[in-house]
Order: sequence, then C-alpha cells, then structure tokens
Amino acid sequence: MTHATYDYRKIAFMIREINLREKTVLVTRVEHLNNDWISANHYLGQEGEVEIPIAATRDSSEMNYPVKKILSSSGRRKLCMALESEYKVYLKLLVYANNLTNEEKEISVELANKNCPWLELKLPSFEMQEPVFDEGGDGLPSTNFFI
Repeated sequence: MTHATYDYRKIAFMIREINLREKTVLVTRVEHLNNDWISANHYLGQEGEVEIPIAATRDSSEMNYPVKKILSSSGRRKLCMALESEYKVYLKLLVYANNLTNEEKEISVELANKNCPWLELKLPSFEMQEPVFDEGGDGLPSTNFFI
C-alpha cells in the first residue's frame, strides 16, 4: 500500500485485522527512499548491489508558484495538530519495519519532532497495545486494530 494513495489512518483501517507482530513490514520513507529501498531488497534476500528505479522528475526550479509566503509559526502549529493522528500511525508502523534499524527509526522520530515540536512525538514500544485511532468524527469508524 502506498501513502501517496491513502493516508495512514486509512491504511491502518484497511489492515486492522492483521497482527503485525506476525507479519513482515517493510517501510520506505520518502526522506530516505533510496536507502530504504536498498534495505528492503536486502531484507527480501537480494544479494549484491541493488538497482534503484529511476523515476522521471520534472525540473520545477523555473515554475512560477502562486504561493510565495512561508507558513507562520502559528500556522505550522495548527498544521501539525491536524496531522497528529497521521504521525502517530506512521510511528507505530515504523516500530514494525523489519528493514529499518532502531537508529533509522529514531532518526525519523527526531525529524518528526523537528518539524512538529508541539507534538512531542515518541517512538512507541513494540509491546504497546493501543488503538491506532479512535472514533473521532473523522468519518473513520472505531476499530479493534492494534499495533
């Protein structure tokens, strides 16, 4: 499943009946995409050098963007609060990532806290049994999905 298509809460809802402790979870983080791609392929048994797929990218340096302002601290805080549940599911999925080291997981937590220090995010314990999300008026039903 890809985060480009679904938000993390939707992904959590779709896999709610799966016990992630009994499954292999491979994660690729956008900010470390190439390294995570390599580690996922090595985890799956590929030996030697891993070929990184090259996606066509467009040069956006010459584009005239309509928004030229920088998000204020207050606006950034509000955005972080709106994304809090996404961050929490993301960090819970990282706990189960078989292709990432504990250090790589901690780097992701540090980056999340740098971007949204108001949330004071922590990497949950592997043994932690909390619902990923509760019914909260967001259109997603409450589930028994625990990770």
